[in-house]
Amino acid sequence: MKLCPAQMLPLFTVMVDTLASSSTKGEFVLKLTSLYKNTSVAHPVVLMIPVPCDLVNPSFSAKVGEVSYVPDKDFISWRVPNLKGEETCTLEYRYFLPTLV
Repeated sequence: MKLCPAQMLPLFTVMVDTLASSSTKGEFVLKLTSLYKNTSVAHPVVLMIPVPCDLVNPSFSAKVGEVSYVPDKDFISWRVPNLKGEETCTLEYRYFLPTLV
């Protein structure tokens, strides 16, 4: 007896584009795309994006959802309350790292 289909497809894809990256800063664009039918809705969708442990002054820009930095866990949390099928959401984030002299 088979309980799962032979080929399972992911519900989401996550693509990250690097806008600028150096030893002291990072700028990224993250695109979250739902791959299920447009008649369906997922809620809530929470992404935990790992970041370096010593960030300085992170900033975020998302048209959909809430974004927060969780310093004790070293990640950015992006919570999208309702993600419709076949929809793409974008998160832009940038941060700085301390310089060593």
